[in-house]
Amino acid sequence: MGEGSERALISLYADERERDTAFGWYHLAFGLSAIPAGVLALLCALLLRFWSFSDPA
Repeated sequence: MGEGSERALISLYADERERDTAFGWYHLAFGLSAIPAGVLALLCALLLRFWSFSDPA
């Protein structure tokens, strides 16, 4: 899903009075999920870097 369609779903299902709060919760969840994803990507990159330069003997 693209960001535009995600925003359209939020505005479709959220009440008009609570729409700003729904967008805030969406961005909070997205931001909090990006932190462990970035850490995992860093660990995978480091593991791949050290694994590719290790001596096979």
